[in-house]
Amino acid sequence: VSCAHPPTDRATAADRTVEGLRRLRRGQDLRVRASGACGAGRTVRRPDMRPTVLLVNPNTSAATTAMMERVARAALPQDFALRSATAARGASMITTDAELATAVGEVLAIGEREAPAVAAIVVGAFGDPAVDLLRARVAVPVVGIGEASMREAAAQGRRFGVATTTPGLAASIGQAVARLGL
Repeated sequence: VSCAHPPTDRATAADRTVEGLRRLRRGQDLRVRASGACGAGRTVRRPDMRPTVLLVNPNTSAATTAMMERVARAALPQDFALRSATAARGASMITTDAELATAVGEVLAIGEREAPAVAAIVVGAFGDPAVDLLRARVAVPVVGIGEASMREAAAQGRRFGVATTTPGLAASIGQAVARLGL
């Protein structure tokens, strides 16, 4: 069973995600309107406890997950809890479009399973596998590190470039820049 939001354009979905994360950073209680199979129109209130951010590693490397978790923990305020999850199937490092496509199913499964227990989801691969699909299916903010990086780099009209050690993803990265209107 998944929650489905009404269709929105990408800018609106991104704005909702950014505002949700701002509310998290300010320590505000997250209240979301559930729709679809999860209880149309019902307001869900997260318990009054430390909000948990889920970091999803779309790769199968537990060592990479541990490294990302250390970096995320250092960046999160102390009043946030952090959980991480590693893809069970796929590549140990995503370097091609085919591996990126394989990661979509894993990220969706993890995100849909864990969303009811977390306040936000961060997808920890620059190709942002399943980010848009998760945004449409769960009632918490979903952030992809690729989109977040590019939006930050392009803030206030700045020009930017992307250096990658994965040339097999160069076309996908270029498509993401175009899709985001950057």
